[in-house]
Amino acid sequence: MTSAVTLEGLMSEWFPLRQSVRQGGVLSAQLYIMYIDALANELKKCDSGACIIDLHCGSPMQADDVTLLSLTKNGLENMISICYDYSCKWRYDINPDKSSVLVFGEKPLIAKKLREDRVWNLGPSKLEEKEKQMHVGILLLTSNMSSVERTSAACRKGRGSFFTIFGDCNRHMNPITASRIFKHICLPSALYGCELWGSLTNHEILMLERMQRFCAKQIQGFHPRTRCDICLSMLGWTRIEAVTDKLKLMFLQRLCNMPSWTLCKKIFIHRLTSFKLQCTKQPRGFVPDITMILRKYELQYALDEFFYSGIFPSKLQWKRLINNAVTQYEQSQWSQRIAVDPEFRRFKNIQSHMWRPSEIWHAIKTTPALLHKAKFIARLYALPSKNVHGPVVCPKCSKIYRDEIVHFFASCEVVNTKHTLFWDEIVNRFPVAFSAWLHGLDDNEMTATLLGKRPDVALMCDAEHIEFMCVVIKMWYTTTEEYNVVTG
Repeated sequence: MTSAVTLEGLMSEWFPLRQSVRQGGVLSAQLYIMYIDALANELKKCDSGACIIDLHCGSPMQADDVTLLSLTKNGLENMISICYDYSCKWRYDINPDKSSVLVFGEKPLIAKKLREDRVWNLGPSKLEEKEKQMHVGILLLTSNMSSVERTSAACRKGRGSFFTIFGDCNRHMNPITASRIFKHICLPSALYGCELWGSLTNHEILMLERMQRFCAKQIQGFHPRTRCDICLSMLGWTRIEAVTDKLKLMFLQRLCNMPSWTLCKKIFIHRLTSFKLQCTKQPRGFVPDITMILRKYELQYALDEFFYSGIFPSKLQWKRLINNAVTQYEQSQWSQRIAVDPEFRRFKNIQSHMWRPSEIWHAIKTTPALLHKAKFIARLYALPSKNVHGPVVCPKCSKIYRDEIVHFFASCEVVNTKHTLFWDEIVNRFPVAFSAWLHGLDDNEMTATLLGKRPDVALMCDAEHIEFMCVVIKMWYTTTEEYNVVTG
């Protein structure tokens, strides 16, 4: 095998490669597999690795990362010695600084003392025994460490990637665009490996939810105390618990449809059988966790059918089933939460679904110059309904109202001139049927329509509704800002 170096359009002479393989080369992966296969066979033959019944799982490998699993100290030392001898035979070095030992299952009170007494050798070098280690992007924790640290690291990673990508740019970006970037880049980086996290505690779920809520409010320019159900649904986001559930369910599909000869599939079948037959008193891990999720979304029948027949839906079918089940469940939960809280009285009249972003954000796709004004109007949209316990007298026009925003848009005499100009614009630019319909609405319904509630398609098509929302944003932005300044 030969290689050459290209720099600034100039290429060196070809030279032979006598050691290692080219990074990114077409044959590199296959050559490495052939090279490392003998080591895998030696580790399997030594009988020192961990086994599940008759399944050897003591030396899983991912790319050039090798993990050694053993139930005893002597067994692990033997496997480390085999790896060291193999490296000497084939003339490569194992970096002891990048290698470590983790011991699971020890009681926290004696783990520290035992760790000080144990010594692990890799040839002439010593290996450090740790409480945690990052492996193929997943943080592994020993039994004496809480999973809260792992979840906290995921939250920091999510916030860090958010600020790295956006910085102050989100102020000048349509929230729908920013939402897509967050969902496809920031969120996957934070939730990497969450399929294997197991059941999260309520505290861990809250930590992840706070991270997502913070990003949602930053994207839309909302106040930190904006109600969470409002800021998430205005972007069409579900709770982060639903996101992790989807990822775990898709991981289940990949497991069930793997070839039967793969080690992952064999281990999964064993764990599933043990769980079904109740061989373990306190089952832990992926199988009991995924079973609970399937029951939550009423999809348990799929795993039961796989257990008895070996048949599982295809990726496309399963994804469609998951999306429908999770959306239905989250919509039901969201509707119940906003139905019982009086602060959502105005909001639930504007937005009836949580999975579609606000019409305000859709309207400014074609007119990005209105972004700043649209965010200001959206803050009115997101304000909780105040004065829910009784009427209040307007300090400017002396009229009685229950909702300040509804009063301002519909009946406050301070902005009568603005009302007149607005109705003239509506009559001149839109069909008469729509103008008559809008004029016939009560104050609450008309305010909801101005803030983004979608009229009947028979009255207004999508293009006309976008134009209508742009008119609302342009005409009411300045007056609303002045009104808020006057009223404090």
